[in-house]
Amino acid sequence: MSYRNDILTVITSEIQEKIKVSRDYNSDIADCKRGIYTFQDCSIFPAVFFWNYRDEALGAFANQEERLLHIYIYGYVKINNLEDNDDIHNLASDIEYFLYNEFSLTGDTEVGDFIVYESGDNASGAMFEGEFTVKYYKDTLTH
Repeated sequence: MSYRNDILTVITSEIQEKIKVSRDYNSDIADCKRGIYTFQDCSIFPAVFFWNYRDEALGAFANQEERLLHIYIYGYVKINNLEDNDDIHNLASDIEYFLYNEFSLTGDTEVGDFIVYESGDNASGAMFEGEFTVKYYKDTLTH
């Protein structure tokens, strides 16, 4: 895969296609988009969002540049009571499992830290955030 936009498109489509309870995941992803969204922007849950915050050049050789696409991923679940906090842990685990095992670019993917923000007594939602990188090669002779 040669271009960052192609990689980001694959992430969206594969998360929506693969993370489903019918495929032995804990969650059915209701929404997955690229970009920055707040909990208030969500109308359906669980929701997963991501954006690339850095496209790191590692070096070029023979018209091929090795690059690392750094991606920030996060998600929200709706919370009705404190026992629902399990849902955000399940969602984060689903994303990690997908990246380690079922993502078509798993061999070029490195998963970093994940943080889970549980809901409190008066909150209506919970959040996770994480980071991962995808290594790819860019042809330096094309746009």
